[in-house]
Amino acid sequence: MDYEIRPISADEVFAFRSAITLGFGGDAKPEDNERFMTLLPLDRTVAVFDGDEIVGNLGDFPLQLTVPGGAQLPMAGMTMVGVRADRTRQGILRSMVNTYLRKAADRGDPLAGLWASEPGIYGRFGFGLATECHDVKIDNRHLQMAQPADTIKVSMIKANDLPSVVAPFWAAMATKRPGFLNRGPERWDNIIADPEHRRGPGSALRHVIATSGDDVVGYLSYRQIEKWNDFIADGSIAIQAMVGETNEAEYALWHYASNIDLFPNISFWDGATDDALAYSVSNARSVQRKLADGLYVRILDLGAALSDRTYETDGELVLRISDDLDYAAGTYRMQVTGGVAEVGETTDAPDVALDVRTLGALYLGRVCVDQLARLGEIEGEDLAVRRLGHLFATARAPWCPYMF
Repeated sequence: MDYEIRPISADEVFAFRSAITLGFGGDAKPEDNERFMTLLPLDRTVAVFDGDEIVGNLGDFPLQLTVPGGAQLPMAGMTMVGVRADRTRQGILRSMVNTYLRKAADRGDPLAGLWASEPGIYGRFGFGLATECHDVKIDNRHLQMAQPADTIKVSMIKANDLPSVVAPFWAAMATKRPGFLNRGPERWDNIIADPEHRRGPGSALRHVIATSGDDVVGYLSYRQIEKWNDFIADGSIAIQAMVGETNEAEYALWHYASNIDLFPNISFWDGATDDALAYSVSNARSVQRKLADGLYVRILDLGAALSDRTYETDGELVLRISDDLDYAAGTYRMQVTGGVAEVGETTDAPDVALDVRTLGALYLGRVCVDQLARLGEIEGEDLAVRRLGHLFATARAPWCPYMF
């Protein structure tokens, strides 16, 4: 069957959004059309048409990903991916992803990335799991927390104050953690809007900052979900975002969230894996953490991706990279001096061999290479594999602070 693949026009936005919500089990509302066009440029949509019907959909957010060292690289953020149920297994997904990757490479984006609704799908397109997160659940009736430092003040702010108060703090934090994504004005406006039909069972978003003197050092947003059992309060605090510049700031925000009367249950679906909370309370088991996959990264321009991040140790390796889609395939010499890499193609024999998916998993510093070598995903002598691990390791765990 012949399909047309192209970006949508403005008068096709609602049909495109309807295709998205059909795939994810919801219904599109016309009042969200303007929000959609603010967040996603129409030329970065990929739609598959059967006649005048959209049977496949994919979006591509223009994002900036923080890499080790603090540089922020353009990343094509794949999102809103779906194929209509009566058109699956016909090559539509592959056609859309290939179109999206080619457009990203032609723009000069060194990286592509996504949060996967079905993780098993995207490895074959070269995406590797680059960050993980903790799904955190706390019952504060079993939590014993000391008072936070008296140098940290926690206070609620109005949503309209986010651009002036929180956005500069967020932008500064975005340079300090691999995997972080900055938020442009359109995303802050989207958070401020917070229409009722996108709240689920929860309240409007509440916004809280932590300050030290005149400086913002932390930000928390959450929804309240009311619940009563036999006249006993059993409500929940559903954290949407929590970022602290220091452990003291994070602890102060956790202390605030766990001491809201009538809401003893706290959840945070995207907590950093190195959050110190469980090590800061007397009963670590009261902080339940379940590991989940986060951001998947696909390297498109290997030279730019490797030379634009920094490294915490120096060294030299020859890497052979396989890539079924041929964006990053080749043999490359990587020489790191003073934390900066020079990367170029070479005809020398490789020290290690791996595919682009595995390189994406290593890129932000998440994975122990010994594990990948035992799984057969990295080939090479033990010392060379260890050198690869030392080069790509980061002292701080990468973390992507929100799903897109």
